[in-house]
Amino acid sequence: MKADKNDLGPKPRIWEDPRIFNINRRPMTATAVRYQDRAEALSDKISNQYLSLNGPWKFDWLPSIPEGPDDFFRQDYDDQSWSDIEVPGVWQLQGYGNPHYRDTGLPPGIDEKHPPRIDPQQNSLGRYRKNFTLPEDWHGGAIFLHFGAVQAALQVWVNGKKVGYSQDSRLPAEFEITEFLVPGENLVSALVFRFSDGSYLEDQDMWFLNGIFRDVYLYSTPPTRIEDFYLRCDFDPAYRDAKFLADVVLFKVGSDDQDLRLIIELIDLNGKQVISRQEKITDWEGSICKIKIEEPVKEPAKWSAEDPALYTVLLNLVDGAGNTIEVIPVKFGFRVVEIIDRQILLNGKPILIKGVNRHDFDPRTGYAVTTESMEEQVKLLKKFNVNAVRTAHYPNDPYFYELCDRYGLYVMDEANLESHRFVKHLPRGKAEWRDAVVSRGTRMVMRDRNHPSIIFWSLGNEAGQGENFRYMRQAMLELDQTRPIHYEGEHTSPNSDVLSTMYPSPEFLEKLAQGDKPRRFGKAGEIIGKWVWPK
Repeated sequence: MKADKNDLGPKPRIWEDPRIFNINRRPMTATAVRYQDRAEALSDKISNQYLSLNGPWKFDWLPSIPEGPDDFFRQDYDDQSWSDIEVPGVWQLQGYGNPHYRDTGLPPGIDEKHPPRIDPQQNSLGRYRKNFTLPEDWHGGAIFLHFGAVQAALQVWVNGKKVGYSQDSRLPAEFEITEFLVPGENLVSALVFRFSDGSYLEDQDMWFLNGIFRDVYLYSTPPTRIEDFYLRCDFDPAYRDAKFLADVVLFKVGSDDQDLRLIIELIDLNGKQVISRQEKITDWEGSICKIKIEEPVKEPAKWSAEDPALYTVLLNLVDGAGNTIEVIPVKFGFRVVEIIDRQILLNGKPILIKGVNRHDFDPRTGYAVTTESMEEQVKLLKKFNVNAVRTAHYPNDPYFYELCDRYGLYVMDEANLESHRFVKHLPRGKAEWRDAVVSRGTRMVMRDRNHPSIIFWSLGNEAGQGENFRYMRQAMLELDQTRPIHYEGEHTSPNSDVLSTMYPSPEFLEKLAQGDKPRRFGKAGEIIGKWVWPK
């Protein structure tokens, strides 16, 4: 088998083309952990359908893009002179290159006058290699490779063959790699770019760091699998009794119509089964089957920041003999969010939001934040009576939302979109940037829409206005209409359901109070190091 060549030369390059932000990347689906039986799904065990690739990787850093072909991903490439680097991690905090901080504007290497150009002499590269052994019992289905987050662009190879490409530094990139794998030992190689055209949409006030900084793993699925799911609820006018609503998508390989059933269970806080609904799977449209269910629930415990009541949903895929094919457990909260008469209501009652903006950052490890650190931060927020978090200014690690569901924090989930330096020009209504802008919103919604803690979506931060935001909003509403949408760009934005401003004066607030939308502060001050900066 002949290995690919990766030409990094001066011809048109994918990392400078805003129309190309993924190649062969799997469409986004809800975060899920898959198990082989019900008992395991209800336990705290690590699923044997997953293989972590966290830990040391072979690593080589290049200060600039070379002019010729690069074949570091070949299976017979000699990487003995390379060092080890820890994944998840950023390379600047492990001895390669320098961290860069900017309030507004982007680091040197990005041509601010000529988007989307990148200076190849300042676009450093991280080359990664990792060997792994494929579990012997992973056969017959599909196998996916998951990168939790990579800054700023990623190319991937498996066993010397090109797999795909991805941008958006704060959402996962998944690739199906079944056809590239062999029994026994395999090799995954990754090329990480310091900058890409996507960097023009990631001009946040923060440290600029690079690397593979969230979890990397493989997971295996059966030939017929639960592909995606969307869980939500509705209440009667008295907010007493509810309807549990579920949309489930199934996917099959081939044309074999097995006798399959989907069993959906709802289990309450005391372990009592509230719902057990069985659906025969028959209405296939090619490789896809979509199932919708609606079940009444009498007086469910409601989720709120003060009382974060969580139920467990089990999605069970079984064959005609009742044998389990796969099970996905999901935590679920009964709650509805509405805006009525300029008030934000949760389960029919006004809520007072006492929130903070939070960067997903650790002073020792940068973007690579451990689960222990996340939990410590959430506990501190609860201790000091904070009840809301804005994920400023990008989607966080999935575990952070699990913690907010469990401990009780309202979340404004914000798309990874800020063009601070270019708000008058980019992305505005430019057609060549439209799909990339819309994707940053829709992929966030697809991943996160099952979390009860998320009560707002946000289109982004300080990226101006324009038609692209209208397209983004509409696409997000097509996927989820159970939450209001926020945007901090221009406070008069027609694309936001609330009036949002930062650092407002009392006089300005008095003027805004005459409007027809609820008011919220995007920011009222900043903490940088030991300094508190009221604006």
